Amino acid sequence: MKAVKGKNKILSLISLEEARLFNKIESAGFVNISNLTEREHILANDMFTRNIIRKVKNHNNVVYKIYPQRDQI
Repeated sequence: MKAVKGKNKILSLISLEEARLFNKIESAGFVNISNLTEREHILANDMFTRNIIRKVKNHNNVVYKIYPQRDQI
């Protein structure tokens, strides 16, 4: 389990499998929806509905991004 901040800085717990995908999105900055495996797409969609990650339209592509994890000064 891993705790991450989602929309409105609400703390959520995610599973190990979701954490791997979350870390993948975090390290890349964003992940194109078409580059995900079927399982990753299911996990990402579930995390999107729980407001842990967000969908963004980027140059005619739909990508997943994370919400900022640290408070900005």
